[in-house]
Amino acid sequence: MAQGQPVGGPRSKFQYVKDCCRDDPCCPTRDECTGDNKPDGLCSLPCRKTRLNKPLLDTETCFGVCELCGEEKFHNNYCACCGEHCKRKSKLTCKQQWCTFCFVVALPCYLVLGGILQFTSFHFGTLHCGSGSPSDKYGFPGGGNNSLGGPEFNLVPKTSVIVETEPRWYGMQFDAYEANDQTYQAQKQIGTWFRTWGPFFSTYTYQDVQHSQPTVYMRASWQSMIFQYYDDYVMRCDGKGEVIRISEGGSWAQNRVKTFFGYNQGFKLKVTRGGKEVAEAEETFHGGKSITFRNTSKADAATTDTEFASANVMAAKYEGRDQWSIRNEAGDKRGSLAFYQVQGMSVLYAFRIYNDKLKKKAASARKNQGNQEMASLTDETFQIKPENFEKFHTIGLNASHLEQEELHA
Repeated sequence: MAQGQPVGGPRSKFQYVKDCCRDDPCCPTRDECTGDNKPDGLCSLPCRKTRLNKPLLDTETCFGVCELCGEEKFHNNYCACCGEHCKRKSKLTCKQQWCTFCFVVALPCYLVLGGILQFTSFHFGTLHCGSGSPSDKYGFPGGGNNSLGGPEFNLVPKTSVIVETEPRWYGMQFDAYEANDQTYQAQKQIGTWFRTWGPFFSTYTYQDVQHSQPTVYMRASWQSMIFQYYDDYVMRCDGKGEVIRISEGGSWAQNRVKTFFGYNQGFKLKVTRGGKEVAEAEETFHGGKSITFRNTSKADAATTDTEFASANVMAAKYEGRDQWSIRNEAGDKRGSLAFYQVQGMSVLYAFRIYNDKLKKKAASARKNQGNQEMASLTDETFQIKPENFEKFHTIGLNASHLEQEELHA
């Protein structure tokens, strides 16, 4: 090879080796490289007889390892082309180096930056929730009464309706209404359930309408973030009362099997308070959507009907959006959970159904777009004579052989 400075200035080591192997005759051995092609530390490696227009999967030469992974900087740092072979300075292969980069650099950055964003979104969603808010004298407007306590205990009415609304820039929400005990007809709005997005989990908060005061918040557990199963906490903003946890627990595999085979009964979740199971919740996905709560703390829970609350999608829509009726039983069937705990767990299920609808709409939109593009492509590509156009489109499974012969003729 003629040695000299190119017009564009000195070439990099990486570019020099590439030009050497592309432009010079290949040297199968060191002894055959003479004259301008004599070994010089860069051009003495056995070059391929094919031009390297794109990287090849070869882990023994510079171009299989370095050109595939990156540019000049990677080549200079990790590869040393001397003699007949290209030797890597790193003991790791290209894929191993990228995996190391992902786990040592990318993953920690994701966790740190994601943690900062999660901290910000959680505290934004729970603004004015906690730290003495609401106060001990707060009246909790819209709260119902039962034998366990009044509005300060239940926070929301005995019978209510939650209505899906248009998404806001900060998240999705359901409006909560007080409802008639007999007809489940919504009467007046009492509050709103907000969902604030986070990279690891979403935060749910309930605010009453009268004072815009957050009184309840819900979040996922760390187990659900790692293992991706349903496990959430329902808590009061003032820190009073016991924390309710609704979780799949050991029913994770059973729930997936039921969903896969289309069982009428969907997910089954355990409701615990202070580490002790007090109820179970059953969700149905096929047909009418509902969640039913049963008391498991009674001695005869295994043989009697212990249903004490439920939530169902109503047949009537509100401006095309879903409405959910939530009821709590009274008397002997009454459960030990406060009304806000039942409503909160029902809202979690309603949000999951809403997410499922969005996924189905997006999939349907992509399918329709693909069909439209294919129809447009067909019309533009295959020009059909006007006299045969109708016949072309009417031939189907029931078309006669005569019609098909006429068309081909």
